[in-house]
Amino acid sequence: MSIVRIRMPKASDISGIARMQYRSMRMIEYRHYTEKELSVYAMETDQIMSMWSERLVYAEFCNDDERTLILVAAESENESPDAKESVIGVIFVSVLDGFLYIRSLYVDPDRVGHKVGTAMLTNAILLMLKRHYVGGLRLEVFTDNDQAIGLYSSFGMKPADFSYQIGRAHV
Repeated sequence: MSIVRIRMPKASDISGIARMQYRSMRMIEYRHYTEKELSVYAMETDQIMSMWSERLVYAEFCNDDERTLILVAAESENESPDAKESVIGVIFVSVLDGFLYIRSLYVDPDRVGHKVGTAMLTNAILLMLKRHYVGGLRLEVFTDNDQAIGLYSSFGMKPADFSYQIGRAHV
């Protein structure tokens, strides 16, 4: 039986986070995209590693007011402190203008439906509520990402219409 821990990330987690997010993006978020669309909209593993490296550095060294939090779900085969862990989820949240924003939440596609997202989201909300007063939660999710919508609905969140205007800026 495996053990799942929700904890702060370590620098050694970055490649595991990137591989897990890449799989999630390809199999869940961007599953309907053509190869051309993927090349434009979806990041590659190196870009994801760079992004998470920057986020971890910020959260650890530049986050004096503790308005940013990153947690990982790490799975191991036993409770030994030196047991090899695999990253099976990551959540990145921040407080802005009195709201808790869920910036990113990724779960390994093989673990979707196993309450990993629920555990990470619960921990993130509780930790941030200890630090800050927040008036609500906000996030963006693909409208066809049924698993994510189900997770957020289980926390009482309801959809609100929002769309981006994509186009050229006129100068």
